[in-house]
This record gives sequence, C-alpha cells and structure tokens, in this order.
Amino acid sequence: MARETALAGRFRAPLPRGRARTPGFTLIEVVVAMAILSLSLTSLLLVRDRCLEQATLARTTRWAGMLAGKKLGEVERSVDEKGKSCTYGKSASGTFEKREGYGWKLTQENWERKIVDTRGDKKQPHSYAFLRCTLVITDPDQRTLEYSWIKKPSKP
Repeated sequence: MARETALAGRFRAPLPRGRARTPGFTLIEVVVAMAILSLSLTSLLLVRDRCLEQATLARTTRWAGMLAGKKLGEVERSVDEKGKSCTYGKSASGTFEKREGYGWKLTQENWERKIVDTRGDKKQPHSYAFLRCTLVITDPDQRTLEYSWIKKPSKP
C-alpha cells in the first residue's frame, strides 16, 4: 500500500504550498463529460426526428391506400358489361372531398389479345378485350402512389 501511494505521488502534479487536494472533477473531466453528453443528446434528437418523419409517411401512405381502394371500387362499378370502358372516359382527375391535399388521376387503356384455344380438334383463335385502369394518388407532400386494376373479360 505504501508503495502504491509513493508511485501515485510521482505522477500527480505538485500542489502549491499550503493548499490541500480537494475532492471534485477537473476542468478537463467536465469538458469531456459535456462533449459526450452533447453527442448522445444530438443523436437521440436525430432518431426522434426520423421516427416522426416515418410516422407521417406511414399515415399519408395509409390514407392514400384507403382512398385509392375507394376510387378503384367506384371505377370497377362504372365499367360497362362488356368491360371495354368506364364512365370516367380515357382520362380523369380530381381531388377527394373529405381529405384535403389528396388528389387522383385516372387513365384508362384498352387492348385486345388474341389467344388460340388448343382444346379439342379445332384450334380457333379467340379475341379478348382487356381494360386497364391506372390510378395515381398524390398526397399533400406531392408524393405519388400508383395503383392499377385490370378488368378481365367475362366471355371469349
């Protein structure tokens, strides 16, 4: 124990005469502690801001999905019996009344596909008409989400 005290005394800065060493922290220790504290608080604030951004994005994406489902349901009900057109026409756009800042744009595309029926002895080509509706939802932050719906033909 005496040897440890003697060694410890060698590495300590000498005190001015008449002053005893008082317990406490040195200025360097306080500065280092404040630097560590400020870095940790800064990183916590950055994580908090990212969490808020992700929560906002999730909320707007959820609303866009629900509004798109509602609008696509309206489009599906507006398609004629043959599945060749809807009452919205080739292109339409608008806003949602109950959700301010959300907009929509609908485009319609028709195409025909010839498929050869290989069942039986006769190989007859059949023509199928498809209707593809693409709905683009724009949220208040001007991010766009695209949804597509394809009307399959009911009869060959």
